[in-house]
Amino acid sequence: MKAVKGLIRLHRWQLDEKRRNLADLERMKEEFERQVERLEAEIAAEQKVASDVEARFAYGAYAQTAVRRRATLQRSIADLNSQILAAREEVAAAFQEVKKYELLQEQRDRRIREWTARREQSIQDEVAIQGYRRRQGGD
Repeated sequence: MKAVKGLIRLHRWQLDEKRRNLADLERMKEEFERQVERLEAEIAAEQKVASDVEARFAYGAYAQTAVRRRATLQRSIADLNSQILAAREEVAAAFQEVKKYELLQEQRDRRIREWTARREQSIQDEVAIQGYRRRQGGD
């Protein structure tokens, strides 16, 4: 009995760890997406400044660096998407594992309740039979 409860605790803890890992990955993805948005806004601002003839010279180097940075961020986001997908599958598998042990525990608990109820009913039946016999013998 205690072994199953221990397994349930263990698997719940593992499930919680997997959920925390998934949440961390999703936060990282959101941060990278915010960085891409900030970079896009920065590029747009630099383009406005580059309309000045003197600023055009420096804009080319900036644009190349910004494009590389954006590509790197987008690759990171794509990698995180695949990691998030794998982490979600791990969470689903861990959840099913927890459910399996919880159902096993519920079945054991139900069997014990049924056995206890049958035992109590048997004792009550025996007491009733003995009382009946005493009354019949006393007549």
